[in-house]
Amino acid sequence: ISYVIIYSLFGDSLLTLFSPSANVMLCVKQNMIYIVIIPLLAYMPFMIDGILFGITHIKPLLLSAICSFTMFFIVQKIAVPIYANDGLWMAFLIFTATRGIVLMPIMRNIYRQPIYKLCH
Repeated sequence: ISYVIIYSLFGDSLLTLFSPSANVMLCVKQNMIYIVIIPLLAYMPFMIDGILFGITHIKPLLLSAICSFTMFFIVQKIAVPIYANDGLWMAFLIFTATRGIVLMPIMRNIYRQPIYKLCH
């Protein structure tokens, strides 16, 4: 959430740290809403990725990657021709959200297991 607040309040100021180019700044400003939204959608899937990877539950990660890529592929095929760069961002946001949606129930089931079952 802190990234969202920082990007929302100081996005323009942060841009000057990364590039003095007016073209780059214009491009980033046009996409700033996506830069603000992505941490909200991405924090949970990335956290769950780390937990599952750490306890070596790789199959759920593979399942979520397949589901997410499938959604990404469908959305980008439909949205990019219509919305161009915004369509690509939509596909990426849906990819990230799908990972979270697929991994959340898997994570709930893992938390319900006794700890000794997770280690074997």
